[in-house]
Amino acid sequence: TADATTFLRGDNAWAEAGGGKLLQFVSIDLGVTSSSYGAVTWEDTYFTGTITPTASDSKILIYMNTIQGNNASAGTTIAKYRVVRTVSASDTILSGDWPSDRHYYSYDPLVITLFDAPATTSEITYMLQTQRTGSAGGGNTGYLNSTGSNQSLYFMEIGA
Repeated sequence: TADATTFLRGDNAWAEAGGGKLLQFVSIDLGVTSSSYGAVTWEDTYFTGTITPTASDSKILIYMNTIQGNNASAGTTIAKYRVVRTVSASDTILSGDWPSDRHYYSYDPLVITLFDAPATTSEITYMLQTQRTGSAGGGNTGYLNSTGSNQSLYFMEIGA
């Protein structure tokens, strides 16, 4: 029967409630920092922060929000983004390459949400990396937050 600690599952069986609780919330203040990128190799950005999970079976929800743009006088600057997790000097690429076609002098939101299962209680660093993959026009430089807007970087530890 139901009580304060049980619920009815979809298969009509009773089960104890648990898991999915927010164990930790980390907010990184990036201010109105901005940067440019232009390399054809992956570059680290200032969009980085750390969290130390309290349990090895926790999941980490990562939320990044900024503005992206370019200085191309014509055509398109093409950028790719990815998030890298570092634990004890060991890097893991968490995401594929997100392509982002930015037409000349365009500035658009860049919002990334990822769910990670790092299986550690060691400190974790998450960093956004970027790469310019080419230009079909007059500029080869991309920007993060060149408009000086507020940015968000949050980590949420979710219990198993």
